[in-house]
Amino acid sequence: AAVEDLVGWIDGSGPGLSSVVHAAGVGSGVAVEDLQPADLAGLLSAKAGGAAVLDEVTAGRDLDAFVLFSSGAGVWGSGGLGGYAAANAFLDALAVNRRARGLV
Repeated sequence: AAVEDLVGWIDGSGPGLSSVVHAAGVGSGVAVEDLQPADLAGLLSAKAGGAAVLDEVTAGRDLDAFVLFSSGAGVWGSGGLGGYAAANAFLDALAVNRRARGLV
């Protein structure tokens, strides 16, 4: 609801939302086998969860750009950064999904 309210405020205060740049993320040096579910949820929340909300809120808009800052860790992994790698893999998949839906 907060993101929808923000987009509404942007639309009402100027020319409207034309682009989204998502660069949020949380890092952790905890090995996957040592992660607790709550730890993983926290790692995924900002990067993957935030991107999912932005995708949902803007899916019906004709945006000029929808930019997601991912990492090679999403493809190749990274020692001690399993949660971070998973969040970046989600961003990569979201970008492919948006293209498949005809979105930028």
